[in-house]
Amino acid sequence: MFGRFRVRTDLALEARERFEEDDVKIRGVRIEEEDDEELEIHTTTVVIETENGAKTMGKPVGTYITMEAPNMSVPDEGYHREISEKLAEHLKTLMGEGEKSVLIVGLGNREVTPDALGPYVVQNVRITRHLIREYGAASLGEEQMNPISGIVPGVMAQTGMETVEIVKVLYRGADILILDE
Repeated sequence: MFGRFRVRTDLALEARERFEEDDVKIRGVRIEEEDDEELEIHTTTVVIETENGAKTMGKPVGTYITMEAPNMSVPDEGYHREISEKLAEHLKTLMGEGEKSVLIVGLGNREVTPDALGPYVVQNVRITRHLIREYGAASLGEEQMNPISGIVPGVMAQTGMETVEIVKVLYRGADILILDE
C-alpha cells in the first residue's frame, strides 16, 4: 500500500473503510450501520462470514462491533450509563442463549493515558470464572451465569510479544472473546 509498508489497524471498521472510496462490496463481509439519534451513538457491525472475507479484511471470521459515542467525554453519569446499557445489549446478542465462557481482553498500555481504556475496563468488570468453577453460580446469587475471565496482556514494548500471540493461546478455553481498546 505505502511502498513496502503495510497499513495496520486493529478495528475491522477501519479495515472496511479502506474499500469505501471505491464503493467495493466485499464477498463474505456484511456491514450494518445503526444511528441512535437520541443517544447520539453510531454503531457499525462488521460481520466477516467467510475465509475469503477474512483474507480480504485481514481479520479472522467473526463479528466486530464499533460504537462511536462522541459525548462520552462529557462528565455525565446518566449518559455513560445509557451507553453502557447499549453496549450490554450488543454483548447479550453476541453471547446468545445459555452459559458461555467469556474472555475479556483489555488491550492497551495502562501506563499511557490515551491507551489505558482497555486495562481500565477489565479492572471494572465482574470476573466470575474462578468463583463459578469453585462454588457454582448459586454462590453469586444467580441460577445461571456466564463465567467471565479477564486479562490485560500489555503491549509489545512491555512483553516483547504481539498481543495477538498471547490472546490466541488464551482464547482456546473461551466461547466468546471481547477485545476492548
